[in-house]
Amino acid sequence: MAYSYTRQSTISDGDTITAALFNNEYNQLLNAFAYSSSDAAATGHRHDGSAAQGGSISKIGDLDFLNKIEADSTNNRWGIYVQVSSSAVEQIRIQDGAIVPVTDNDIDLGTSSLEFKDLYIDGTAYLDAINFNGTAISSTAAELNILDGVTSTAAELNILDGVTSTAAELNIIDGDTSASATTLADADRVVVNDNGTMKQVALTDFETYFEAALDTGTNLTTVGALNAGSITSGFSAIDIGSSNLTATGTVSLGATSFNDNNITNVGSIQLDSIAGDADTNSSIAFSGSDVITMTTGGTTAFTLDASQNAVVGANLTVTGDLTISGDDLVMGTNTSGMLLIADGTNFNPTAVGSLSEISSVANDDVLLAVDTSGGGLKKISRSTLVSGLATSSALSNVVEDTSPQLGANLDTNSHNILIDDAHFIGDENGNEQIIFQTTSSAVNQFDITNAATGNPPKLSATGGDSNIDLDIEAKGTGHVTIRGNTNAGAIQLNCESNSHGQIIKSQPHSAAVTNTMLLPAGSSSTLVSLVSTDTLTNKTINASNNTLSNIPMSATSFVAGTGVSLSTNTLSVDAAQTGITSLLATDIKIGEDDQTKIDFEDADKINFYAGNEKQLILEDGALYPGSDNIIDLGKSDNEFKDAFFDGTVTADAFAGPLTGDVTGNVSGTAATVTGAAQSNITSLGTLTTLTVDNVIINGTTIGHTDDTDLLTFADGILTVAGEVSLTTLDIGGTNVTSTAAELNILDGVTSTAAELNILDGVTSTAAELNKLDGVTATTAEINYLDVTTLGTSEASKVVTSDANGVTKFDNGIQEESTAVTSSSNAATLNLRDGSVFTHTLSENVTYTFSNPAASGYASSFTLKVTQDSTARTITWPNSVDWAAATAPTLSTGNADVDVFVFLTVDGGTTYYGFTAGQDLS
Repeated sequence: MAYSYTRQSTISDGDTITAALFNNEYNQLLNAFAYSSSDAAATGHRHDGSAAQGGSISKIGDLDFLNKIEADSTNNRWGIYVQVSSSAVEQIRIQDGAIVPVTDNDIDLGTSSLEFKDLYIDGTAYLDAINFNGTAISSTAAELNILDGVTSTAAELNILDGVTSTAAELNIIDGDTSASATTLADADRVVVNDNGTMKQVALTDFETYFEAALDTGTNLTTVGALNAGSITSGFSAIDIGSSNLTATGTVSLGATSFNDNNITNVGSIQLDSIAGDADTNSSIAFSGSDVITMTTGGTTAFTLDASQNAVVGANLTVTGDLTISGDDLVMGTNTSGMLLIADGTNFNPTAVGSLSEISSVANDDVLLAVDTSGGGLKKISRSTLVSGLATSSALSNVVEDTSPQLGANLDTNSHNILIDDAHFIGDENGNEQIIFQTTSSAVNQFDITNAATGNPPKLSATGGDSNIDLDIEAKGTGHVTIRGNTNAGAIQLNCESNSHGQIIKSQPHSAAVTNTMLLPAGSSSTLVSLVSTDTLTNKTINASNNTLSNIPMSATSFVAGTGVSLSTNTLSVDAAQTGITSLLATDIKIGEDDQTKIDFEDADKINFYAGNEKQLILEDGALYPGSDNIIDLGKSDNEFKDAFFDGTVTADAFAGPLTGDVTGNVSGTAATVTGAAQSNITSLGTLTTLTVDNVIINGTTIGHTDDTDLLTFADGILTVAGEVSLTTLDIGGTNVTSTAAELNILDGVTSTAAELNILDGVTSTAAELNKLDGVTATTAEINYLDVTTLGTSEASKVVTSDANGVTKFDNGIQEESTAVTSSSNAATLNLRDGSVFTHTLSENVTYTFSNPAASGYASSFTLKVTQDSTARTITWPNSVDWAAATAPTLSTGNADVDVFVFLTVDGGTTYYGFTAGQDLS
């Protein structure tokens, strides 16, 4: 395991922080972030996702992560991104079993100048085009596949180089049997093999060769009588033309041809077989086993044996009737349960399920049925079957059909549909649409009546009772909703004759309101109308937000007050109001109109408008224009009298006489000031140079006449070219009490102002800061304390706790693995050394656990035990409490690994032991 961070000390309020404490902590931090190229145990977090090694790194990239490799845990793949037009664009994905480009036809493997070495593919390469060493291969895949299986060598294939033969000419050599009529001439050629060389030979050369080989004259047509000699087997055929061949003895013939002439007037002929003269594949054979076999096309077509059993090798066509005297028709393919169906040409065994289906049954469609009364298999029409089922009550129920369906409308034929209690009519998915609840001895029910054009359908309560309510009940806190369509939802309440009615109507969609109207409490009452004349008795009208009209003042308890007068139907407000002492309201306006007004539209501000523009704003401590540079104080012909300011007047310019103290630039005519002492002059305009006694001011420098540039001024900077001798030093109103020796401590400090400003706001006293005296930490090590959020760990920062004492690790935690050795059969696990221990046994050992956290705090640690080649034993401390009070049995194999975990919360009085795993080797 690599280095981890182990806290070295606990600091409480009032403790003295010494350099040793910081150094110990910083050394641990350095170890946690150390790196070694040769020793994994001397390296910090490895971020391999295992315990104490930090979380896995899911993204690797450059500074702005526009070039990166990123793990996509959602799709289980790696994405490789490259910066394109200032954006990270995913180029390639590595996923299970594939490396794929993100965009089709976008990624090259190598370039024309930088090529890969070898390519090994144990599969199929799919290519749109092939360029072989700079030459494009234009052959199609089908053309290349012609070479599949070719065993010819390159030399053999090169024979085709220069061949001008057409495919048709080459096919003649390849066994082409097609022939065409032609007249041969002496100059015609025949291809022959001349001792291994193919040559074209003229027909005249053939004629010369055959004449010499026959040793006879040409055109031999007639010979005389042959009285002796013999015709050898190589003589071939003898053609006697139309003459007769006469023999008085026995003539034994081999294969004999009668040139399609009839053989007549013969007795018995014993033949082995008869074959056609133009088709040697067709024959009749007579075997010695009393079997006649007819062969056509080289295949047995018909066989007849001595028992008169005939076998036809293929189809048998009977032009007359086929009579079967036996009981069975035996077929080679005979599947149980099939019907023998005629298809217009043949009878074929056909399963019922393979028959064509009738999609719509007509009255004249027929079914097959067995007539039990008349006998036999007969047809029956659909209408007859349905009629018979209806009259015989055969359709008393459809309980056997678990999912019956209707082919058309269901006509109840003046009967009812009975539905069981709590059963329903559902949709096509089986979901409830209407559930019917049953009431015993019910006498009242719904009536649903449809309507013709212009009339509404009706839902009414009917039944045996005279007066029946119609209950519509919502569930729980739900309510009954009357939905709107093109108009808002409405309910009409008719009179008893249904000739008049009142409509309760919702607000339209444009009102954008959802509210509740509560009916009056108490006994029966009448709602007040906006148009009818109604009398309200002992009622209070709250008119604070409404306008009342047509209420006689004499009918109210109103009394005229200051600035208000009453008449019969009018309440008048006087033009002059002396009794109003305050007008308080949010966003109140006072003015002539909305363009000239005093508006209290903003909190704690008074806005003055004129000409529809905000001119002045008055708020606590300030009076200012509505926008920059729009208001004059007075006019050229209407000026203010005096202006008194107990502060500073800042202006871009002044005009006219000025009295009093003036700070800033004053424009006017140049003046000469006389007198050695001018106590009233406190500032001057731009001077080229000014000398006062031995002090000279020249441009940006002030100095002694002997040292004119002792002080140099620039924008925000004063440069002193000599020494500054001060009795006291005041910076920004604060007196510096440090001595010169104390300030000299800063001599050689390289910290920047930003780094020194870190102390700005530090509340530590000098005594507390003096505790840093002697600290050897570097600036980088002190920067480990620069934590953004207390309680949350950061890279290269110290670990802190938040205000609740809670520490959150934003990344992984690494701990030191402490190796334990035993001596004299004893070993001690010091919990101050770490929380992960390893021990390779070399002897039987008794463990001691020391230095746990105090009671009320938790100490936990993990122990990895590796067994010796000789099985060793462990004696655990008596304070260890195992499950079921039974210690685990140690693995005994050589190098077997057992892992145990221990926890104590009472200062080591009791350690709870757990077996994390055994025999892990």
